[in-house]
Amino acid sequence: MLNGIDVHAHKDGQVYLANEYDLSQDIMSGLEHERGHKESHTKSFRVKEKWNQKRETQQPIGGRVPGWLSYDKDAKQFVRNEERVRVVQRIFKESASGIGNVTIMRRLNAENIPPFTDSDHAQFKEQDRLHCCHGEGVNHVSGSGH
Repeated sequence: MLNGIDVHAHKDGQVYLANEYDLSQDIMSGLEHERGHKESHTKSFRVKEKWNQKRETQQPIGGRVPGWLSYDKDAKQFVRNEERVRVVQRIFKESASGIGNVTIMRRLNAENIPPFTDSDHAQFKEQDRLHCCHGEGVNHVSGSGH
């Protein structure tokens, strides 16, 4: 091997000694690497094909869709939630006009506009409030753009 370093291969238990050269070990190591490369290539190809199938059939990839959409499995199509679409458009409009994220969040909270998810993960915990809002309390913050 290189620079006086012994290599211990976990996968096959082989020990490659720095001061010894073993042609059979070298060949076996090369074959093991080639097998791993082929497995990785095959897996990559299969995953890519699966994603392409989902795109072609217009299925949500990974099972999740943006918060302003839902997926109708029977009709096999995306459905807009117009109320949420208006919220997203408002967020973009306010942001483009120079209003900051915290101010936009506070306005949405003040108007009792709920986050796009019911998950506890959508709300910052107390330590996140301190980090996000510099110690000022907030009702909730959505991970979906509120």
